[in-house]
Amino acid sequence: MICRPWKEGWFLVEQHKHAEMSGKIAAAWGNCEFDAPCPREEILHGIANHDRGHVDWDARPRLNGAGKPIGFLELTVGDAILNWEGSVEETASVYPLAGLLVSLHAENLMERRLALVRDDSDEKDLLVRFLKSQRSLQEELRPECVGHWQESYPAIDRSVEFGFKLLQTCDWLSLLLFAGPMSNTTLPTAPRKLAGETASVVFTPAESSSVRLDPYPLEPSSLSVSIEGRYVPSTHFESEKEYHLALANAEKVALMFTLQSTD
Repeated sequence: MICRPWKEGWFLVEQHKHAEMSGKIAAAWGNCEFDAPCPREEILHGIANHDRGHVDWDARPRLNGAGKPIGFLELTVGDAILNWEGSVEETASVYPLAGLLVSLHAENLMERRLALVRDDSDEKDLLVRFLKSQRSLQEELRPECVGHWQESYPAIDRSVEFGFKLLQTCDWLSLLLFAGPMSNTTLPTAPRKLAGETASVVFTPAESSSVRLDPYPLEPSSLSVSIEGRYVPSTHFESEKEYHLALANAEKVALMFTLQSTD
C-alpha cells in the first residue's frame, strides 16, 4: 500500500495499481531520441505487473504502532520478501524476461535495505538468503530468455539492461506523480538506446497536475495517465478492523496527471 497524507486523512493506493501506471508510461516510451523497449510485450508485462505479489497484503493491510496505515516502506523484511517473491514468481510464469526484470528490481531495492540493518539482526539473515536466491533464479531465467527468442546472450543482456532501467525509471516516475508533493527531480539512468546509452531526465512540475520531462522520452508529446486510490478521512485508527471497514466504505478517487515535453 502506498499511503499519502491527503486532505483530512489518507489517499491509499494499492501497489499493483501504481505498477499499472508505471506500465502505461513504459508503453509510451520511445521517440526519435529514445529507443522503445524490445522485446516490447515481455518488458511491458514485467513493468506493469512488478508489484502483483503485493495484492494479498494490500487486501488486508495493517497499522503501525501509532494507528496509522503501514506503507510499503514500513513493511517488515519478512513481509517485503514474501511480496517480492510473489511478484517474481507471477511475472516469470508468463515471460522469463518479465520475471528476470522484476527479480533484478527486487534485488536492487532489498540490497539498499540490507545496507541499513544491523549485522547481528535476524533481518540481515533473511535478506542475505533472499538476495542469494534471487541471484540463483536470475541465472536460471537468462538461458530461458535466450531459448525463447533464439537470440545470443549479448543481445538478451542488452534487452535486460534496457528493461531493468526502464522499470526503475517508470516506477520512480509513477511515485513522483502521486505519492507526495511533486518537486524538481532528476532521473539519472533513463534508458535512451538499446545499445546501453542512458540519459538524465529532469522532472519539473508545471501548472496544475502537469509535469515536464527534459529530454522528453515519450510518444506522443503529451501523455495523460491516472491512478485510482481510496480516500479515508481519518488520520489514525483504533484497530485494524476499523481501518478495514473504513477502506471498504472509502470514496474512490482518480487522480489525473499529464507528462509533457518542454517544447
